[in-house]
Amino acid sequence: MGGDIKKIQLFRIGINHFISDYWHADDYYVTVGASYHQYKLGSYMKGKHLMAQLSAGHRIGLFNYWAFAQWQKSPHEFYYEDELDGNGVVKIDGPAVLRTGAGCGIQLWKFYIHAEGSGFKPMIGALGIGLQF
Repeated sequence: MGGDIKKIQLFRIGINHFISDYWHADDYYVTVGASYHQYKLGSYMKGKHLMAQLSAGHRIGLFNYWAFAQWQKSPHEFYYEDELDGNGVVKIDGPAVLRTGAGCGIQLWKFYIHAEGSGFKPMIGALGIGLQF
């Protein structure tokens, strides 16, 4: 295997669609989305991540809040060399996980500040600031 990673490959594709536009929703929104991630770390490891999401939110002036549900699955393969047993592979078929979460944000001039949390195992939190024009 050469003793080092040598090459890292990343690929991602995703889509998110506002389905609430079809019934002309004004202050709230509903979206559906899906994404696929794939990575390869040299000849040592490869994996992928599949996700589907449904989210809904409401906007009140400069403030908005939302909730979401996601389905995720992440299978991985680890490759190794062993002097006694030879080469091998360990496959981990990550369990399908259903995650739920909620978040909120506020538009302050050109800046959008937001926070989001989800769980259960593990609990995940995010805080961000972005430019929005």
